[in-house]
Amino acid sequence: HRCGEDAAGRWRIPIVLRAWVKRGIIEKHVLLDGDDLVVPLPAAPDWAIVNAGGHGFYRVSYAPPLLKKLSGALPRLSPIERFNLVSDGFALAQSGAMSATEYLELSARFTEETDRNVWAAITGSFAYLNRVIAPEHRSGLEALVRHRLTTAVERLGWEAEPDESELLRQLRGDLLRAMGVLGNDPVTQERARELYARQRAGDGAVDANVLPAIIAIVAAVGGEAEYAEFWERFRAARTPQEEQRYLFALAGFR
Repeated sequence: HRCGEDAAGRWRIPIVLRAWVKRGIIEKHVLLDGDDLVVPLPAAPDWAIVNAGGHGFYRVSYAPPLLKKLSGALPRLSPIERFNLVSDGFALAQSGAMSATEYLELSARFTEETDRNVWAAITGSFAYLNRVIAPEHRSGLEALVRHRLTTAVERLGWEAEPDESELLRQLRGDLLRAMGVLGNDPVTQERARELYARQRAGDGAVDANVLPAIIAIVAAVGGEAEYAEFWERFRAARTPQEEQRYLFALAGFR
C-alpha cells in the first residue's frame, strides 16, 4: 500500500484540534487511523475546532451543538479557520450532509467578518445558490444576501481611506458588487448608476477596486441602451483591463 495508507486503503490523517476549556486553550496533535478517535480533554470544552490552523486537506462536519458553540466563538478563530468553517459548511450542504437551512443559518454569524477570503467563500456560495434556485425563491435569497452584507457594506462605504490596505479596498468592491447584483439592493444600484455617470463624465475619480463593481451592477440592472453602450466601450477599450471589464459585464445583463 502507499505511504500514509493502511492495509484497507484508508488514509491516516494528522489532525490538530484546539479547544477552549476552563483552564484555557488546549491544543492536541493526533492521528486518525481508524473509524473513530477519542481525544481526552480535562473538561468539557466551551468550543473546539478541528483542523486548527487550517493545514489539513479534509472536510470537517460538526455535530449541531458543537457547530453552534463554535460559530459563537468566531473572534477567537483565525481567518483561515473561519474560511474553512464556511467552506466546509457549504461543501457539506452541497453533498446533502448539512441542510441548506443549517448552512444559511451559519452564514448569519459572519455579518461582522472583515477578511476578504472569508467573504469570498460566503458570497461565492450565495452566487451558486442564485444560479440553482427556482425563480420564485430568488427574492428570498436576495433579502438574505442584503441581511448578511449590510453591516459590512455600511462599514466600508463607497470611498477608500488613505491608510487602507489593498485587501480592504478589494473587499469593498467585492461586497458592493454582491449587494447590488446578488442582493438586488435598489439603494446600491442607484448609487452605482450615479457614480458610473459621474465617472463617464469625468466628474470625479472612482476607486479602481470599486469601478468593476459599479460596472457589474449597472449591467445587472441595465437595458438595451446600457448594453449598446457597454458593447461600444468594449470595442473601443484602450487597455486590456478596460476591454475585459466591459466584456465580462456584457454577460451580466439580464
